[in-house]
Amino acid sequence: MKKESSNGTIRRLGAALRQVYSPKYILLNIVTLAAYVALFYWLVSVQNNGLEITVVPSYMIYSLAAASSVLFTVTTRAFLLRRSKLDASAGAIGTAAMFLGGLFGGCGCSAPILFSLVSIGIGTTGIVSFMNAVSANIFLLFSLMIAINLFAAIYYLNRISKSACKVR
Repeated sequence: MKKESSNGTIRRLGAALRQVYSPKYILLNIVTLAAYVALFYWLVSVQNNGLEITVVPSYMIYSLAAASSVLFTVTTRAFLLRRSKLDASAGAIGTAAMFLGGLFGGCGCSAPILFSLVSIGIGTTGIVSFMNAVSANIFLLFSLMIAINLFAAIYYLNRISKSACKVR
């Protein structure tokens, strides 16, 4: 079996991405992006008593929302092509990333939702230590969630671009 060059792989993935993004999928991506941003700010405002104060730069929030919405769009298309439950459930990675981003992205000094979730099984000292670790590494956590979403989207684009699953 002939090994494909990296340039050929990039072209194949680019072609799959262009085929996935028909007008209705562009609309799906835009709606999903708006929903993810709204989810993030809603979670932050719930934690901060109605104030949308974040400890994360805006570009990280929108980058995470964009990566999550691309993953959702690509996995939706993969599911419709292959009818695989694995493809359908993979879009939940982006939703989970935005949910965690909303929990971590609020004011790291007092996150009531996170405190109530973490407090089961550990004491106050453990919760404070956990929150300090999250606050100190928030940029790394967001970068990691963005990378996971992008790698998953590339994986599903690769699955879509295979000859057994051509976009019609």
